[in-house]
Order: sequence, then structure tokens, then C-alpha cells
Amino acid sequence: LTGGIDVQENCVYWVIRAWGDFMTSQNVAHGQALSMTEVERVMNTQFLMPSGEKVMVELALIDSSDQTDAVYDFCLINGDWVRACKGSSVSLQGYYRISTVNKAGSRANGMQLVLVDGGKYKDMISARMRRPNGTGSWMVHKDCDLEYAEQVTAEHKITERKNGKTSYRWVLKHSHGDNHYLDCEVYAAAAADVMEVRSLVLQNPGQGEQKQEKPAQPARQAETTPEENWLGTHEDWI
Repeated sequence: LTGGIDVQENCVYWVIRAWGDFMTSQNVAHGQALSMTEVERVMNTQFLMPSGEKVMVELALIDSSDQTDAVYDFCLINGDWVRACKGSSVSLQGYYRISTVNKAGSRANGMQLVLVDGGKYKDMISARMRRPNGTGSWMVHKDCDLEYAEQVTAEHKITERKNGKTSYRWVLKHSHGDNHYLDCEVYAAAAADVMEVRSLVLQNPGQGEQKQEKPAQPARQAETTPEENWLGTHEDWI
């Protein structure tokens, strides 16, 4: 499980997404919080897999573009499961790049900062959203609400031509549309890459399929006790 958190002036949007082989993924929870304390509680919630195993968010990325100092303080306190991130102003060679906070005099100076190429992740989400539910697809749970659905589809990719060069970028379909949940999903996908989820691939050595995974990360201990039932129907989620 990974999380994505988008901080706004009056509230905080968040998503929790499960990942499996071939970057197969499913949104298992999302919502709005009125405080960072509430976000902390949500991200420390245990989810129950069909096998009975309890899982939690291993890593969440939180946008530090708004209320930067408060976000940095939040990351310092909760460094075992959350890292600050920021959208990159230029296209990156990969999907993300690990940087550091450069803020002299701040307690967060030198803290890890994840730079995210939002365009690449929106390309990925858009493409996988179109796949039938199953291996390699980007899925939502059956109780997905209209607001979430509208926000994760609030942008489209346009072509721009300038000085003889062609470029592409993602923009809002409507000037006043909200795209906060889409941003959250971008951060959750980037968190999955930081956790090397792309290495969870089914290999076919010639006689049957064998799953080869990297050694499991130590499970993060729950800080709170609430549990939510979660029905997985397509993959053995991690």
C-alpha cells in the first residue's frame, strides 16, 4: 500500500492505493481530512486482506508546495512512513528523482525531497485506466464516488507548437475544475516507484510462472487500531 497526500488551504486530500505485479493497482480508500492529525490517523489504519493478513501504508508522499513549513515538520515527525514531494518544473529523465530540502536555518534542511514528473505519471495512469480490470490495470473500488471520478479525469493532454518544436502537457479540461485526487494518485504512484514496486514481476522460466520478488521490507507497526475490511478481487496485493 502507498499513499498520496495533496495539501490545500482548507483541507487535505488523500488516497491509499494497493500495488501488485506489473504495477497492477487499485484504489482502496480516499477522502478529505481537515487536519494533519486526521491524515496521520488515516495513513496508520490497518487494512485486512482476503488472506487475513493486516497491511498498512508503507510509504506516502505529501506535496510540499503549499504550507511548506508545516508539511516539512509533519514529515520530520512521521519520517517512518511519509516523505515530502514536489512536482518537477522540467521533464525528468525518469519518473522521479530524489533530492534534498535546501532551506538554511530550517530543521528540514537536508531532508529527503522526492521530485515527481507529474506528466509521466499522468500518462501512465491514463493508459492503465483504459485497460480492462485485471493484470496491469489501474482500478478503483466498487463504491467509487462521483467527485473522485471527476477529479481523476479532470485533465487532458494537449499538443503545443512553439518555435518549430512540438511539446505535450497535461491541463485542466475546465478552468475551475478540481484535480486534487489526480495529484494524490500521482504521488501514490511515485511512492510505489520509490518502493520499487516495478520489480514485482511474474517471470516465466519456461515451465510455469514463478514470482520473484525483492526481499520484503520490514512491516511498519500500526500506531492506531482501527481496521477496515478490504475485498481484493484481482491480485495478491502487497
